[in-house]
Amino acid sequence: MYLRSFIVALVFAAVHSFAVFAQQTSVFGDLGNGMFRNPVLPSDYSDPDVIRVGEDYYGIASTFFFSPGMVVIHSKDLVHWEIINHVVDDISFLNPELDWTKMKGYYNGVWAGSLRYHQGTFYCHFATPRGGWFVATTTDIRGKWEVQAMKDANGRELRGRGWDDVCPLWDDDGQAYIIASNFGKHWFPHIYKMSWDKTLYAFVIRWDGAPFTIQAANGQDIKDISLLTDGSPVTFKQTDKGVRIEANMTDVTDPAVAFRIRLKH
Repeated sequence: MYLRSFIVALVFAAVHSFAVFAQQTSVFGDLGNGMFRNPVLPSDYSDPDVIRVGEDYYGIASTFFFSPGMVVIHSKDLVHWEIINHVVDDISFLNPELDWTKMKGYYNGVWAGSLRYHQGTFYCHFATPRGGWFVATTTDIRGKWEVQAMKDANGRELRGRGWDDVCPLWDDDGQAYIIASNFGKHWFPHIYKMSWDKTLYAFVIRWDGAPFTIQAANGQDIKDISLLTDGSPVTFKQTDKGVRIEANMTDVTDPAVAFRIRLKH
């Protein structure tokens, strides 16, 4: 009994001495001699994603149930960082459970996001475990971000649960894709085709060229519709029930036809 107590006390003293020594001698970040020591940010910046735009580095990190959401940081050398913004001003927009009057979103909120810069615009894609998929855009990373829910091929907001690790890709041929993981027994990545210019893709499984109505755009003004394969324009008419495709195509070689629907900005 005494031996056990002695060993426990000895281990505790050793750990305490090491901790005190570490606190007194450890230096993080810039060492002042042209060298640096990790971690350069001795704080909790979960799920970081960093990009370079010109001579500047920008990064984001998860903030979970804290508001404002998704911190934005800036650096010139990847060692010295400063907080410059947050992507989401009020996270209750993402999910009512996160509102301060309810406080039911502990351990939820803003999870692992991605930061990208494409053709003059910053994009931040992220998901919330219970709120769905979201995308935020801005041309001024230090300014106001526009946050909106991602939409499926029919223009419906992706407000479902169980998605995480969202990341987009703009390919060299101009096509855009997005990948995400889904919770559950088979937690693996899923990849989808995505529009980069607020385009919706509406896929029709069987079509013989006759007029029909699809549920798309959710009442938003449509600029034009074309075939995704060759860009041929398609005649359409917006109704209160959706979008009526009035193409007079009688020779459809592929019954699985994809339409490119561009919205008015």
